[in-house]
Parts: sequence; structure tokens; C-alpha cells
Amino acid sequence: MPAIVQWLDGTSDRSAHCACFAETAVKKMSPELLGQGSEQELAALLERSSTQCTVPRLKASYPANCPLIVREWGDDGRGATADSSAVAKLCECTQPSIDEITEDTAEAFSSQTIKDYASYKKTGQVPATSRSLVGVMSRCGIAGLKFSR
Repeated sequence: MPAIVQWLDGTSDRSAHCACFAETAVKKMSPELLGQGSEQELAALLERSSTQCTVPRLKASYPANCPLIVREWGDDGRGATADSSAVAKLCECTQPSIDEITEDTAEAFSSQTIKDYASYKKTGQVPATSRSLVGVMSRCGIAGLKFSR
């Protein structure tokens, strides 16, 4: 699984997410909702609870995951690396976009990032106006990083 997908998916820390989700969902469930709420209302509550746990994890884990994502972006399968100070600068440039993720934008950000990453891997192109992490990294100059083996 690509590093960018692992970061978005949170596969590295499922137990913490599950604990947060359970606590958040339980706090929001009322006897009225359980007894009289529609299936859609319950599903919306559960989805919102999950998102409320996902956003802080995405933001907190990005600094550690960004260098892995950058390295994988430039890697052709032969262990490419880039200058660590250039990678740090790129990650700094992208951080404000991560900080702007909210419960309302997280799902769209994640799905657009995965879509743009897959498209980039196929075509080498990134949509110029994309608000995904792929678009932000592109605007921050990832194409200018020099990768070596």
C-alpha cells in the first residue's frame, strides 16, 4: 500500500482510532436517536464520529509521514532518496494545507488525494488547481527535487 494511502487510511494506528471512534459515537448517541432515529441519521452520526477522530490523527501524523510520502513519490523502486533539507522544506510548504483540513473537508481531501496520486502514477501529471495533497506537493515544488540512488 502506498505511503500516502497508509497515512490517509491510518492503518498504522487502528486501535487508537477505534477507541476514539467508540468514545465519540457513544457520547453522541441519545436514547431518542437509538429508539426513533432513522438509519440515515445513525449512519451520519457514526460517519461524523469517525471523521472527528481521523482529522486530528491526520494532522498529528503528517510531519512523520511526509518524508515517507515524498521519498515514495520519487522512488522508481530502486531506493531513490532526496536531500533531507529539501524534503523538510517541501514538507514545511505543504503543512499549512494539512492544518486546514476540517471534519467537513477531510473526506473530499482524502478521496481527491488518492485519485490524484493514482492519476499521477499513470500519467505523470497533476491537476494544477487540485486541493489534494498531490496538488499541494506539486505546487510546493516536488517536481524540482533531485532524487538519487
